[in-house]
Amino acid sequence: DAAGIAAALQEASNVAYKAVMKPTEGTVLTVVREAAAAARQAADGSDDIHVVLDAAVREAHDSVDRTPQQLAVLRDAGVVDAGGFGFTVILEGFARALEGVEVGLATPPPPRRVGEPQLRPPGFAGVEGRRGAAAVAAREEGWGYCTEFLIHGPGLDLDRVRGELAPLGESSLVVGDPDLIRVHIHTHEPALLIGAAARQGRLSKLKVEDMSAQHHDVLDRAAAEEAAGGRANGADLPGARHLGVVAVAPGTGFREIFRGLGVDQVVEGGQTMNPSIEDLLNGVRESGAGEVILLPNNGNVILTAQQVDDLAGETTVRVVPSRNLPQGISALLALDPTADLDENARRMEEAMAGVRTVEITRAVRDSTANGRTIHAGDVIAVVDDRITEVGDDNLAVAQAVLTNLPDRPELVTVYSGAGVAEEEAEKLVSALRTSHSDIEFELHPGGQEHYPYILSLE
Repeated sequence: DAAGIAAALQEASNVAYKAVMKPTEGTVLTVVREAAAAARQAADGSDDIHVVLDAAVREAHDSVDRTPQQLAVLRDAGVVDAGGFGFTVILEGFARALEGVEVGLATPPPPRRVGEPQLRPPGFAGVEGRRGAAAVAAREEGWGYCTEFLIHGPGLDLDRVRGELAPLGESSLVVGDPDLIRVHIHTHEPALLIGAAARQGRLSKLKVEDMSAQHHDVLDRAAAEEAAGGRANGADLPGARHLGVVAVAPGTGFREIFRGLGVDQVVEGGQTMNPSIEDLLNGVRESGAGEVILLPNNGNVILTAQQVDDLAGETTVRVVPSRNLPQGISALLALDPTADLDENARRMEEAMAGVRTVEITRAVRDSTANGRTIHAGDVIAVVDDRITEVGDDNLAVAQAVLTNLPDRPELVTVYSGAGVAEEEAEKLVSALRTSHSDIEFELHPGGQEHYPYILSLE
């Protein structure tokens, strides 16, 4: 209802501000806060949810447009805040869905009010704007190391952990519960921060990146582009449209996931329906990119994909040999639009190595595998191309996989297949959560054929 929407936005704002040690105005925090205030005001005078949500959307747009006035780094770069812009898009999606408008990736935005400035999405603003933004950010924060990790409980005191770690750096984000805390802090002394964190609990997912080196790399590439062609259009800079991604994926759910992660062209294909060289080549050409990363997402497609580069003319095609869909998704999450083709291929292959894939399906014939007798119709689990579990139903097999793994995953993403009802998938994930309370679970519709469930273990 209208009051509920307003209350939810206000609570989201409250939680977001509490999660950040030093809130910075001109970021998504400001946009959420001001949208929530507009929603509250509208709810005081109307119980129509459309009126309340529309007020929040309009204020979010206006708030995003004001972010360059609040942050010099945005003003100098000629862009608006990325997080605030993304939040506004999501909020507008809610409003349009409520109105019965089907929102797709190609759906045009609604017309803005007369006199309203058009939102300029975050992005590169030419060499000078980019250099100016970087210089301002350097003065404001002094760079250092972007340090991220998880702290595992039990019995973690979030306020105490935040109080001890946040003063050791800037841009701190310390959130979680008594069992698991996620930390993101920019610091000049990562060893000191990690040492302090290790005294709080067990650490995992540790990542330390030198932001100063990344900053100088960006400026060096930008300067090289400027010297080579004198181009000041952001679209011509490294990391812009010259790098494309083409991925193979089955099922409407997986195809939407890959598109949502920024893939330029998704080629339909999967188990028993491998795409041809021509299909892949057309995807590369339609991407419109000079350099393309190709994700086969199936072991049977890798050899075909590796032949595309020889046929792609002036386009350079690099195959990142993802053997399954979770590997492809993990690889995409590691892509850096500012890095070159070789660096991205390295990063993506490294990310793939950190994910394990479980494919749950039914045996089509009697056989034996790894000393197990398998009958046609049995439910089997294939873990990284090897049959490890056999059972009578999907839940029992999934439970067995998670129980018998030598290394416990921290996150399991479950992708439900074609023909699996939403309620059935939710029941399976709920049962897994109950049995494995130390693991975080997510559920997404994949829509893949032949495999009722695919699990990504990280």
